[in-house]
Amino acid sequence: MSILSTIVNVPGSKSYTNRALIASALANGRSKIINPSDSHDTLLLISALRKLGVEIEVGSSCLEIFGLGGNFNPLQAKINIGLAGTALRFLLPLCSIASGVEAELNGSERMKQRPIEPLVTALRKLGAEIRCLEQEDAIPLEVKGTELRSGNNISIDAGVSSQFASGLLLSAPYFSDGLQMTLMGEIVSLPYLEMTMQVMNSFGVEVDFQQERLVVPKAKYRASEFVVESDASSATYIFSVAALTQKELTVRGLKLSSLQADIGFLAALKRMGCHVEQNTDGVSVLGPHSLRAIDIDMTDMPDSAPSLAVLASFANGTSHLTGLSTLRDKESDRIAALQAGFESLGIEVKTGKDSITITGGVHREAKIDPKADHRIAMAFATALPRVPGMQIESKHVVDKSFPKFWEVMEGLGIK
Repeated sequence: MSILSTIVNVPGSKSYTNRALIASALANGRSKIINPSDSHDTLLLISALRKLGVEIEVGSSCLEIFGLGGNFNPLQAKINIGLAGTALRFLLPLCSIASGVEAELNGSERMKQRPIEPLVTALRKLGAEIRCLEQEDAIPLEVKGTELRSGNNISIDAGVSSQFASGLLLSAPYFSDGLQMTLMGEIVSLPYLEMTMQVMNSFGVEVDFQQERLVVPKAKYRASEFVVESDASSATYIFSVAALTQKELTVRGLKLSSLQADIGFLAALKRMGCHVEQNTDGVSVLGPHSLRAIDIDMTDMPDSAPSLAVLASFANGTSHLTGLSTLRDKESDRIAALQAGFESLGIEVKTGKDSITITGGVHREAKIDPKADHRIAMAFATALPRVPGMQIESKHVVDKSFPKFWEVMEGLGIK
């Protein structure tokens, strides 16, 4: 395979962009988000915020948001968030505090199956007016904006998704008395919570986080300019290509010091034998002659698990990935989707409730069904240099997070 370029551009972080969009919409005045994600999820969130009366201008490399300062005009809105789980979990608290707004939130059939009960329960305890239209604790649902009061303290299960807590945190400065929240259970994807607090701080609101307790003051976001880092989740696919081709590839604008959860993927690559280096352009990965198997707990970075699982299928030995409970409730059941893909490729795989065990071996040509899941499609696509006859179905699913993925792959000489 011929690598045409060693420096690769990936989209801005979807996680940072979506958090900054919520803060910007609540701030008073003009905010600017530079290097935003161009993912389908982000476009859905922009569309939803516009329906709530927020003016947003989309430029070639920035977003301009004219925030309402928490003062929404009375309106009725029907919002379809498709498969964008993050958008739903961030919008529900926002709509709950938008006095005068009546919003109906709906999405895809898969979204109707994804968990939302902890967030609905917490918001109702705060005084939110939420009515589920078909089945309890699931979309579609109707929200009437009102004043929310935290009282002394609320608790939320952080063992299902950190997005529930992040959604509450982002809107909490506009509750009538701020928010005091206790996280219950094992906290999954803690780096995403830290990212939420970093974005809030960038817009002028500081969160006090001590062990499992968070305190958010009643405050107002300050309209700001926010520069979005390159997306570490998207970078995992570029780094996987480097790991499988013994090439050095650099993702521009990425930092090893990033708070993005999937920056931890790089530490896993080092354990598998890759050389990882920070330089002036970004972060570089050089693949080894052969990959080592790995045992790893991926609780803090579940989105990069499909990428690492595919790499493990080429490693010498048997790899064991744990901490994957949240993968069952993503755009697909990702553990089941990975198992089906590996079995098609002739790779020995065993799965558990929250784990997957892969023994590296020889891959046969196969057609991979990504189960309408962008991360499954992109993870298996990184194996194309080693399994050139493999085919990926439903190639457009990558638009959800990385619309130019196939273009970037072609730039690396991969068809």
